[in-house]
Amino acid sequence: MSFSISTNSVCDITTQQAKAFSLFCLSPKIIGLSTEPSTADQFERAYARILANKVRFVENTQAHYEKFFDDVLDKTNSALIHVAPHSNGDIEYYRSYKAIGNELLKYPRKQIYLVRSGTTGAGLSVLVRLALSLRQKNLPVTDVVAYLCDCAVNTQTITVTPETHAYRVEKLCYDSKSFVGRSRSEALVAKRIANAFVASGGDTIVISHALMSDLALKIYDKVKEIAPEKSVEICRTSASSVFNATIPSLSVGYIKKTPSSEEITW
Repeated sequence: MSFSISTNSVCDITTQQAKAFSLFCLSPKIIGLSTEPSTADQFERAYARILANKVRFVENTQAHYEKFFDDVLDKTNSALIHVAPHSNGDIEYYRSYKAIGNELLKYPRKQIYLVRSGTTGAGLSVLVRLALSLRQKNLPVTDVVAYLCDCAVNTQTITVTPETHAYRVEKLCYDSKSFVGRSRSEALVAKRIANAFVASGGDTIVISHALMSDLALKIYDKVKEIAPEKSVEICRTSASSVFNATIPSLSVGYIKKTPSSEEITW
């Protein structure tokens, strides 16, 4: 393994998946949940407890990142790429940046490369999954970091939240969040998201949802209908991701490869 990869648990990759991928995830301390959920029933119970304000999260500090990086480097002799989320503004990025710059710690900070994702949830997930696939090609770590930084700027995250009589659709692209539109039709939302993804030239779309499985499946079916060769991943939104978000909710993430492609419109 030429390098290791780490990120934050808001990447919506479960603990079991992270172990299978040899991915290191820093999770906030969760008070009110015995374990990070991994099955459908556990996710639904976790979401219910969050909605009932029975769960509290303790944010990761610079000290948490310093310990996390040392623990990771203690387990591996390779370089480390950390893909930082855009969570609570850019606070997670800056805390990890400061932790890497602390020269008084156990391991030399030059072994850690930082990628600023500018996104979270499904958008972060697709970028982390790209890093995992690049690791299999045995490329130089500096080349991978440069490529990931370029891809981060083109990573599209679309969020869907239900309102009283419609679905609200917003787009996050490297820190820039904008309102896209509203629709009462799940089928229309799914069609426009699928069309935007296919037009982007992206290879993989990640669909992450909290209690919105019907819409997630509609998006999956529509992508496979118009572009069956594309890779589609459906996952559940992590407990740490939804703590400051609306439940139910859904987000999709993909990396735009065609700069002139049409944006999602309403």
